[in-house]
Amino acid sequence: MLHWFGSAAILETKSFDEMPYESQGQTKDLQFYHFIPSDQDERRLKNDYSVLISRLAKEFLPQLDFLYKTQPTHILDTYSEELTKKNIVVPLEVLPLNEQRYVSILDKYESAVEEIYMVAGKEKLPVQIGGDQLTREWFTGGKGLRSGCFTETEKLNHLYPITFEMWHTAMNFLTVMFKCLYKEESFDKGTMNAERIS
Repeated sequence: MLHWFGSAAILETKSFDEMPYESQGQTKDLQFYHFIPSDQDERRLKNDYSVLISRLAKEFLPQLDFLYKTQPTHILDTYSEELTKKNIVVPLEVLPLNEQRYVSILDKYESAVEEIYMVAGKEKLPVQIGGDQLTREWFTGGKGLRSGCFTETEKLNHLYPITFEMWHTAMNFLTVMFKCLYKEESFDKGTMNAERIS
């Protein structure tokens, strides 16, 4: 059975260089108030919703166009200008490998980075890579396997940081909430334990 590994390079309109590379904390240390919107968050959400709703209303109800003339066409934010532009997505070579051949995949990434910087005549810089949570673990393990090599290329040093897709953060949050809410001694109808044993 043959698997094919596909990936793409995303050239973002905003680099977020000012964001820290260090971990911002452990998921297990998060509290409920980290996720509940504050008053300021709610005001901002209401403003964002009004922009999105008015944009749709203007498109489908042109008779009421005069109501939306003062409404901004885009959500106002620190990075509004950058976020109105589309990111460039470049499909990379589809490899006849499954994810368990992660070192071979990382070698392809490293050689692609090397070629791009060589053609551009620029010094190689670290490039963020990622995938789903398991792919991230495999890639991190692959870099660990290569840590004793001699050259920067063999060590895969230009592939950093290795991140995972944001929707996995939601999965981690649900796991934390489950651990907080699940009680084995609870048998009342509608509780998580009752649902599990029914």
